[in-house]
Amino acid sequence: GVGHEVLGSDNGRGFSMPLATLHKFNGWADIFLVTPPAGLEDTYVYASTTLPGSITGKVVYHEFASETGSTDYGSEIDVLLVKKVSENVTVLAKFANYDADNGAGNPRASDVTRASIEAALKF
Repeated sequence: GVGHEVLGSDNGRGFSMPLATLHKFNGWADIFLVTPPAGLEDTYVYASTTLPGSITGKVVYHEFASETGSTDYGSEIDVLLVKKVSENVTVLAKFANYDADNGAGNPRASDVTRASIEAALKF
């Protein structure tokens, strides 16, 4: 799939939702939990498939830029593996690698790599 999301700004103030679940959107490295003052454009492509062992895999590639002006914020690749162990237990492994563009105007000018393993229990 392909997507394009735009979060604007108003007079240099980025859009913010303090109680939102933002980890799901704009990359799993959580770089853009608050919209930058110049806004955010997220263009992304993704693919998912079922791997051997009934493991579901998903890969997402993001290109981030400012909504106003022409600042390139960088790119991110996200990888997700999901295995349903039993009817009540699911295990997830997530990896995110944000590669910052260190040009002028990027408020997020540091590279970030994150990985996590999660277990979901259903009662």
